[in-house]
Amino acid sequence: MAAPSLFDGISRAIEEFAIPSVALLVLVGVMRVVYGGQEAGMIYVGLTGVILLGIYTKAKYWNVKYTFGVVVVGFVLWFGVPGIISHLIPAPFAELGSFLTLMFLIGLAMMFTDKL
Repeated sequence: MAAPSLFDGISRAIEEFAIPSVALLVLVGVMRVVYGGQEAGMIYVGLTGVILLGIYTKAKYWNVKYTFGVVVVGFVLWFGVPGIISHLIPAPFAELGSFLTLMFLIGLAMMFTDKL
């Protein structure tokens, strides 16, 4: 089996940042309707932290090209894709989730530089 490549890292970043985000948005939307905005915001921040922590703990086993692909595409998605979560939950929760994602990407970038 060949080592994961740059393109594998790019597809992983898209999977991790796009696919779970859709499921998370649906869950947050349902929670907002059922319980309210505050509770949906807490669910959003909690699940975002759990997802990012899970990815980060696995990242130490990734090779350099794979890590690079995830970091670059992650930053592109973070900066380039407009956030719609702030329409579902109160702004402080949306900002906290965005901050957690940024800290995750910075940590992953630092991990990448250590691997070089």
